Amino acid sequence: MIMLLFIGTLQIYLYSSMLPQKIATHFNAHGQADGWMSHRAFILYSIGMFYFMGGIFLLSGWVIPKLPTELINIPNRGYWLHPARKEQAVEVLITYLYWIGVSTILFLLILTQMTILANIHQSIISSKIFWTVTGSYIVCIFTLGWKMYRYFKPTH
Repeated sequence: MIMLLFIGTLQIYLYSSMLPQKIATHFNAHGQADGWMSHRAFILYSIGMFYFMGGIFLLSGWVIPKLPTELINIPNRGYWLHPARKEQAVEVLITYLYWIGVSTILFLLILTQMTILANIHQSIISSKIFWTVTGSYIVCIFTLGWKMYRYFKPTH
């Protein structure tokens, strides 16, 4: 994930000088721009979003092991957070959250690249590509969530 954060920073750095002062940042269903930011706001927002989201997922690996059992919400909590299994359960939970974080940062990188290219070329964003990327992200998140649920489901 740290490599993806570095790539996001590099992405903004490399394209920053090619971007106009007024950047289209929101696009309607037809891929046409209908919302804008200043150049500076776009740069700060993009980098801030990468690191904010990355930070949430990276810090969860440090925070979750320190949480009281009552604050960890997983299926069959009583079984999995029993002292004999808690360390394994927390490790699995952190691993799934890490991959959700990687998926989220990758999704943000792709959307940022689409926004950058649309602004450099003064073009629309392809709705087909946008929905393919968004659909892939949603499928990925649901798959990871489902796998995590299946792992922690009751063991009757």
